[in-house]
Amino acid sequence: MTADGRRGLPSGLWRGLEFAALDETIKQLDLSKLSPAVRKLWVRALMSETTPPRGAQSDGQFELLRIEALLQMGMVSDVLRLTEQARSVALRTLRSLALLARGEKVQACQKARAMIRRLGAAQDDTLGHTFVLAAYCAAGDDSVEAGVLVADMARERRLDAPVPYGILDAMAAGARRFPRARVPIGLLDGLFLQLAGVPIDDRFIAAAGPTLAAKLAGDRKLATPVRLAAGEQAARQGALSANELRNLYGTARFDPRALSDPLATRLSGPQRRALLVQAISRTRAPDRRARLVQAMMAGAKRDNLSLVVAQLLADDVARLRQSRELGWFAESAVEVLAAAGRSGRALGWTLLGTGSNSGAGVPPARGSLLHWLTLLDVADAKGHVIRGSGLHHAEALAVKGRLGPLLLQRLVTVLDALAYNVPIPLWEAANRSSQPAAGYLPRTGTLTALKAASQAGEMGRTIVLASQALGPSGPQGAHVITLGEVIRALKIAGFEETARRIGFEALFLAWPRSHAS
Repeated sequence: MTADGRRGLPSGLWRGLEFAALDETIKQLDLSKLSPAVRKLWVRALMSETTPPRGAQSDGQFELLRIEALLQMGMVSDVLRLTEQARSVALRTLRSLALLARGEKVQACQKARAMIRRLGAAQDDTLGHTFVLAAYCAAGDDSVEAGVLVADMARERRLDAPVPYGILDAMAAGARRFPRARVPIGLLDGLFLQLAGVPIDDRFIAAAGPTLAAKLAGDRKLATPVRLAAGEQAARQGALSANELRNLYGTARFDPRALSDPLATRLSGPQRRALLVQAISRTRAPDRRARLVQAMMAGAKRDNLSLVVAQLLADDVARLRQSRELGWFAESAVEVLAAAGRSGRALGWTLLGTGSNSGAGVPPARGSLLHWLTLLDVADAKGHVIRGSGLHHAEALAVKGRLGPLLLQRLVTVLDALAYNVPIPLWEAANRSSQPAAGYLPRTGTLTALKAASQAGEMGRTIVLASQALGPSGPQGAHVITLGEVIRALKIAGFEETARRIGFEALFLAWPRSHAS
């Protein structure tokens, strides 16, 4: 089990992996750019109560590693849950940082000040973060000079924190040039930049890591448009759930006339989506709700929010009755429900939209939607779709040339890796198409090691190597060779649901649509 009672992973999860290797992997991986499927697997692994990997000096060292990683990923509530009984200074510092991320600055700073008073002259190098946190509190509540004095204690402990040090020194000297933070900007670096008066603009938000973005989204002192943009950034990185983003959208205030005709608004980006979500919640007319959902998804695709917005809209779509009058909306419904992981519900809309005659005065669905059965099948680990039942529809698209060379290669790769019986015409079409040269390939030996780890049942090592292999752009940016080996390895290691979701993510955005988007 995990610490919050969910189904976890086996206690021997990290068998075959050295602690130093896991530590190095977490430091090198950009945790803010993990694909949703990979990120979910990492959170599940880090939350599971497992035996530490070989080489950990103590259970406490491993505990510190995994909780620090969870905090970097923006899993603030989970960090607070895991550190309720924390005794070590390092874990209590992480708890204070989590409180700070949740907006509880007073409590976080009280704890930080109490810790450094007790630490006194202790020279333990691991305590540096405690003093940087206390320096932030001192500079914000007392004076910059007080913050510099506390930061000097962190310097003495050889903590590498160039942004906090540089900002405090610049502020003390009255300078207005501050050091640049490494992207993604972490929580403490971001808070020090905010303390120095650096504007929280679009560039700042786009560079913010998961924990900082979620913190900014919850900061009621910031303007609503800033909070909305930060909330979307946090949601992209998995630090804000779809429901939390919906609640944030609900805090925006709009003129009643705008809410009555949201499609006519000149607003764009996060503010337009907030307006549309509020309008969707208010409307009871199925046709109107469907049109608003369609508009919401179109904007989400342009801003790389498709999967998050689909999760947010899934209940609204699920409440719509599948009817001939909404046949024109069927494909949009399939998109939303498929992306939200509701293959069973999407299946009904797929059948409804196929050859639908939507009634007098209502545009019919354009052609068959049965090719979506293939994508629903790929994503479905629960048997809602009869395995392989829709492949001949994808085959028909390939024969007609409606699958581009890269999509065709990716589709065949995903199906083969998931052990489907790929139709011969699909193979032949793929062989006739140009072989893709683009896509991320990991360094030599990674895919071989991944295959060996999965076959040996080394689940944690498989997670690590799969994450490294996919690269910074995830399933959509991975080379087809990489994509196939990662899916195959995760399936062998017992992570079929994740393997299927990775396949879905690799195909979804490029999948043929009949409606305008």
